[in-house]
Amino acid sequence: MARRKRREKISGLDLRILERHIGVLRIAMTDAQTGLMPFRAHYDALSQLHDDLETALNLLNDRPADYRRPHMHPMSNYTPPER
Repeated sequence: MARRKRREKISGLDLRILERHIGVLRIAMTDAQTGLMPFRAHYDALSQLHDDLETALNLLNDRPADYRRPHMHPMSNYTPPER
């Protein structure tokens, strides 16, 4: 049986699947973190995991690792770039 050809970038379908699962994981992490005492080992571990997932998604979407979504408040006069 032939092997699948390897690609340099993740496919759009695989990326959407990962983003959906990470979204579900973030909800579970937030629920778990609300019952923990802040700045303890378990709380900090969940915070670090959240940051690491954010960095991974940024890289998979061809953005800089430290990218943060701009503030979208109605009064900020921010207009998103055209696609």
